[in-house]
Amino acid sequence: QNVDIAVVEVGLGGRFDATNVCEPAVSVVTHVALDHCDRLGNTHVEIARDKMQIARPNRILVTAETRDDVLQIFRAHCDAIGARLWPWRNFEYSNDRDALQNTTNNLPKIARDETDFQAINTQTATVARIALAQTTLAQTAARFSIVKNTTSEKISLPGRFQIVQNEPLLILDGANNPDGAQMLAAQLGRVLEVCPDAKLTLVLGILRDKDFASMIALLAPLAHKIIATQSNSLRACEAAVIAECARRFCENVETIISVQHAVESALSSSTRSDVVCVTGSFYTLSDYTLSETGHAGANV
Repeated sequence: QNVDIAVVEVGLGGRFDATNVCEPAVSVVTHVALDHCDRLGNTHVEIARDKMQIARPNRILVTAETRDDVLQIFRAHCDAIGARLWPWRNFEYSNDRDALQNTTNNLPKIARDETDFQAINTQTATVARIALAQTTLAQTAARFSIVKNTTSEKISLPGRFQIVQNEPLLILDGANNPDGAQMLAAQLGRVLEVCPDAKLTLVLGILRDKDFASMIALLAPLAHKIIATQSNSLRACEAAVIAECARRFCENVETIISVQHAVESALSSSTRSDVVCVTGSFYTLSDYTLSETGHAGANV
């Protein structure tokens, strides 16, 4: 379609993902978490080796990763193929430190809170834009003001702690693995601290090939009530299985198969000061937004 710049998301790992046929101007690995372990490996290091395959010689790899063992893998691979590593949160592992330092000096400092993923991801995107401006696409990049700092701009990211209603507060979050669930749990914990009278209802719909037990263990202890549901995806975990696991952490658990009905029930049983969070999978969020708008993925 003759686009000037395309942002292409890797679906699974890197080495054998279909998107790896591309020759990217800039590669980005936000961080490495334990996901798709049945195919990528059971440790952060194994998964890092797979993800690293999206790097390219003479191009920049941007990452917000801070784990020493993972960054060692990143550095070794980039050195081996002649890629420039820009770990903007840990300059120590960069093989292009002067360039990284010079181009990020004016970026605003952000909190080191590992759970503030919105700020970290936004800054990572900003560094990637700077990296793009240093490639052979620099002229094209300049047309889109690629080097402009956008970290402080207000950015709306659908499906990531997206507030779609107040009184009761309705939050949509596509956390679909333990790493995402941990981030979400931290943010929900902050909301409940600010609103100590609020009761949290979780509407949980997770895929069966995910580590749903670990996800539930992170989220369920925060909830006053949990409604286990099931998206239309063929990979969806049975709602009854989710409910059984959730009962280990919360006494008030019920099962409603339809995502739309589950959310409606959660809202109707909540007071104006309560919180409802729909999470576990983007498939679950998509089912809800489809039921609300009549268009798949309209809000997610």
